[in-house]
Amino acid sequence: MSRTALLRGLHGARHALPARSPVMGALPSTWDERAKHASPAANMTQLMGPGLAGSALVSARSFASYPTAETAADMQLGNEFFEMDNETITLLAAQGDVGATTERLTREIMAVDEVSWDEATVKVDEMKSALNAGLGMRTLPQKVFIGTLIVGGLATFPLCFDLTTAKVFNDACVTADVADPEDLETWLEVGAWTWNWMEPPLGQLSFFILCLDFARAQLNNLGLKPYVEKMVAARGSKLASAYPKYHNKILTDFATCNGLKPF
Repeated sequence: MSRTALLRGLHGARHALPARSPVMGALPSTWDERAKHASPAANMTQLMGPGLAGSALVSARSFASYPTAETAADMQLGNEFFEMDNETITLLAAQGDVGATTERLTREIMAVDEVSWDEATVKVDEMKSALNAGLGMRTLPQKVFIGTLIVGGLATFPLCFDLTTAKVFNDACVTADVADPEDLETWLEVGAWTWNWMEPPLGQLSFFILCLDFARAQLNNLGLKPYVEKMVAARGSKLASAYPKYHNKILTDFATCNGLKPF
């Protein structure tokens, strides 16, 4: 906010407040005339006093100018999580930041165990190892599913548009009449022929996925967790049970902030 805009706001507030206001009512009747000719700094000093006027001008100036070298130098401090204060760490951790959540747990261990930051990080690394144990096997179904979907999606291209692959698949699974050679001269003509049997499964799978997506949306509306979210929540419960002397929510947030990815 510029100094002129701030003065206009204060001038409008003077007329909006009741006449008995101890601040605005005490202004002289000729203040309007003097304010027109006085500088913004003088008017603010008259209204707010020297101290408040100076602070307001500094704040207004900081919004109206580019950063100074001193302001830029301040950015070099507090870039690391261990340099930040507790309030900043708590705010970032509440937003799900992994680094801030880890630092908050480190400070929780320091406070409970009365140890140094270096010793607390050793305990945090121990917790990370406990969370990573067996994670590969627990996420194996998702990895297999991802691989199957990628292979299946890529396989649809030769099944639809490659004549050799289409004939092999037709002989093995479809046994439909082969189109005339003049109707199979280009890959688009091959696709027109194979689409006779490719359309039903692809259309049915698309509708099935649409139904699953709608069902998942209804789970969210009911406040129920899908399977993967239950797995993530189980990580938090497991860690909280293994280290009961630390704050439950801090442990749970730490265990779930990274999803199912290893630390």
